[in-house]
Amino acid sequence: MLGETLKEIDDEVQRLEGALRGLAKLEPMVKEQETLVTKTLTLEEVRKELEEWKDLIKSEYESLLKHKAIEPINREQYQELQRTHDIEVIPGKLVATIKPPFKRKARLVACGNQ
Repeated sequence: MLGETLKEIDDEVQRLEGALRGLAKLEPMVKEQETLVTKTLTLEEVRKELEEWKDLIKSEYESLLKHKAIEPINREQYQELQRTHDIEVIPGKLVATIKPPFKRKARLVACGNQ
């Protein structure tokens, strides 16, 4: 009787573990399903799927260049600006979102409220 009960429990554990493995395989597909609200991702989440974000981040950077919102400078140019102007360096960050239905969006923003 006890042996039979243990066998039933073991069978149930094996069945549940198999079901969990099946669900784990579905997880990537669930991520791609329809998003109902905009979700802001952490940098850690972006790093986990960096290949999917690289082109979006590059496109955002190129857009900022095209619209003259930013201008890359080298170290010497930066030092010259520091010497000749009263400049303040402000931090920037990446804002990555997933918008409905499932559209990734990357924005590079300056944090001027520091």
